[in-house]
Amino acid sequence: QNASSSFSFSKSKSEVLDRLEDVLIPKSATVGTRISEFFDGLNNLAQDPSNINLRTLAMSGAKAVAREMSNLHSGMTELRTLTHDTLKLAAGEFNSTLKNLSNVQNEILGNANKSGAPNTLLDQRDSLLSKLSELADIEVNYNKNGSVAVSLGKFGEVGALLKGNSFNKISFDTDMQGIKSYLNGPNGDRSSIHFASGQLAGLVSADSLIGVTISEV
Repeated sequence: QNASSSFSFSKSKSEVLDRLEDVLIPKSATVGTRISEFFDGLNNLAQDPSNINLRTLAMSGAKAVAREMSNLHSGMTELRTLTHDTLKLAAGEFNSTLKNLSNVQNEILGNANKSGAPNTLLDQRDSLLSKLSELADIEVNYNKNGSVAVSLGKFGEVGALLKGNSFNKISFDTDMQGIKSYLNGPNGDRSSIHFASGQLAGLVSADSLIGVTISEV
C-alpha cells in the first residue's frame, strides 16, 4: 500500500509537470525568444532611428512579447483549472471507494458470527483498500473478524476514514490562490487535513508549483 501510494504520487505529479513544461517551453517560441527578438529589433532601430521599416519591426516585436506572455499566462491558468478538475474527480473516486468499502465491511461484520467472512468479501475488501492507497496515503488496521479500520496519513495521524460502518468523506476547496483539503464527518463537522502521498497529494503538490510559477510570471 505504501509503495502504491508513493508511485501514484510521483506519477500524477509528473504528468502535470510535463504539461507545465510544454506550456513554459512551447515548440514555436518561448517568451525569452520573443524578448530576445524584441531587443534585437531595438538595437537595429537604434542604429537608424528614422527607418520606418525598423520602427515597424520593433513595434511588431513588442506585440509578439505581449502576445507570448498572454499565451503563457492563459496556458498556466488552464492547466491549473484542469488540475483542480482532476483533483475533484479523484476525490469523488476516493469517497465512492470508501463508501463501497463500508458496504463490504458491513457484510463482513454481518457474517462474523458464522463460519467466517467469505473469501470473496475479503478479496473485495483488499481490492478497495488497494484503490484507496493509490489515491492517498492510508493506514490500515486489520481486525480478527475480517473488518478493517482505515485512517489517513502515516500511522493514521491525520484522521479516521473508516471505523466499523461509519466513514468520513474528503473534500477540496480550489481557487487560483491554491487548494484546501478537508475531512468531513457524517454529522457535518469539517477539519483541515493534508495528503503526504498518493494521486491526491501529487495533484496538490503540482498545483502548488503551478501557483508559484504563475506568481513569478
